[in-house]
Amino acid sequence: MLHFLKPLRTSMSSLEVGGGVERPRVGIEFALPRMMRTHFLNEAAVVLAASVLMSACTGQLLSPSSATKTPIDKAIAGACGANTASGHAMIHRLSNIEYNNTIRDLLYTNATPGDLFASSSVGAGGFANESDVLTVSDQIVTEYAHAAETLADAVLASKGQPGAAWGALTGCAATVASPSADCVKSVVLGFAERAFRRPVDADDLERLMTVYVAGGSFAQGFHDVVVATLVDPLFLFSYIKHPSPDDPKVMVALNDYELASRLSYALWQSMPDDTLRALAAAGQLKDAATMQTQIVRMLKDGKAVSLATAFRHDWAALSLLDGSGGYGGLPSSFTDQLRQETQLFIEDAFMNDQSILSLVTGKETFVNKEVAAYYGWNVPTAISSDFVKVAIPDANRRGVLTQGAIMLAVGGGESYTHPVQRGRWVMANLLCAAPGSPPPGVPPLDTTNTADLPIRDRLAAHVASPACNGCHVTMDVYGLGLENFDLQGKWRTTYPELNNLTIDASGALPSDGGTFTQPAGMIDLLAKNDAVKTCLAQKVMVYALARPLAGTDDLCTAQVLGQKYAQSDSKLSELFGHMTQSPQFLMQQGAAQ
Repeated sequence: MLHFLKPLRTSMSSLEVGGGVERPRVGIEFALPRMMRTHFLNEAAVVLAASVLMSACTGQLLSPSSATKTPIDKAIAGACGANTASGHAMIHRLSNIEYNNTIRDLLYTNATPGDLFASSSVGAGGFANESDVLTVSDQIVTEYAHAAETLADAVLASKGQPGAAWGALTGCAATVASPSADCVKSVVLGFAERAFRRPVDADDLERLMTVYVAGGSFAQGFHDVVVATLVDPLFLFSYIKHPSPDDPKVMVALNDYELASRLSYALWQSMPDDTLRALAAAGQLKDAATMQTQIVRMLKDGKAVSLATAFRHDWAALSLLDGSGGYGGLPSSFTDQLRQETQLFIEDAFMNDQSILSLVTGKETFVNKEVAAYYGWNVPTAISSDFVKVAIPDANRRGVLTQGAIMLAVGGGESYTHPVQRGRWVMANLLCAAPGSPPPGVPPLDTTNTADLPIRDRLAAHVASPACNGCHVTMDVYGLGLENFDLQGKWRTTYPELNNLTIDASGALPSDGGTFTQPAGMIDLLAKNDAVKTCLAQKVMVYALARPLAGTDDLCTAQVLGQKYAQSDSKLSELFGHMTQSPQFLMQQGAAQ
């Protein structure tokens, strides 16, 4: 049983907006000491979402007509108007990955309790960190409570171990039998400010000190403070204070601490470090040059691997290869290696500050002996199980689109390829124009005559119906342009099952009419397509804001960012930097009801 957190009643409910505040309704009631109930309960409302989320706003209030008081990127203001709406970001519960990373940096631990939490689906914008899918359930609240107790136990157990969490967290009290009141208060305050990612007010500190005193000793008291902090909504949620969250006419400028959190969770999926916290305290993060310097620094930090992992898992849609059973007839030991190629490729692009467009056009990748052999490449440097960076010796393999992991996971089949799925991936992830679901009653693709007709001809017959043609005439061309890659993503020029009939991978892009005969030509056309650059900027915005884009102002901002900072000679830090100077990043708008 938990030391002082005993779930008594659960009832799942949704986000509540109203009464001048925005807060999550969790649907959990805890048996807590009186001082804890004061902290977690608000007028007998249910609890993990607490009255602390209802504190007064301390930002600059803006109406759309006065939005220019907060400087925004000149290119965005010029193209989209100085009164561009910022949009509304819902309260953002930490995703499981964000929880793990934040725990890592807060408690100096390698524990990953979030791996055992209930998982969330991918949001409408394509990422698992979006607030619209990070709902609060009875299960996740109970998991948070148990994780808090376990993590606090581990901190206490590290007492006396050199370089361990106890010493790092307790500072002046680490080796003192009876620390002074001032020392204890400074330890609790410092821990809470790091955990809550903002200054701690007198009421918050008093409540935590009451928890500490109830422990009876410094060790038990600090243990209980850790538990109480880890189940506090100020730790579990990333949110923006807004006095009128249901009024779209009111925009509020984020304060520096909110900017620090938004930036750190965008680039690291974790809490701000000491540098960001110091800049926030000094009020310097609203300076564009300072923000740009931090972005460059943060992309070089090892914690930026989480950004690459999110794009590999969600944007590239390679979660299918995360299982232990292998896929497409290949063992998991090898599909893991194909997935690792894509992971290292994206890490290299992001952490070395390449253009976001290199995800489409990159001419280098990472292979080991097994992956090189899989591709049929004679790469002398790839002679062991270790991955090395190599120039791609095949003009038809560029960027992530033609990597084995993508071709296998997206559109690889048991008996034939699925160009429709591959085409849909291109439209959803490179053009941000995913087609809708097929209309009801559409028969599946006929697979009974696979020995007689190539997939191109079978698709032509399938989409002859006017109900199908609208989507497939656009979508199929991209998938058919990748037909040279077989079920497992290996290169082929003929269909062995069709008497070695030569594969026709030619096509004309619906967007501009440009023609191609092989995958390389299609990739060249995509790289020049303005819609691709805008889409890549959209993906960055969706991820950084933890919400799908909505409305013309969001899309206008993405278009400006894409056309100016998703070019072949741009840097990822430039795209991120100018995005952080957009109204969408700097401000919060009330949500229309």
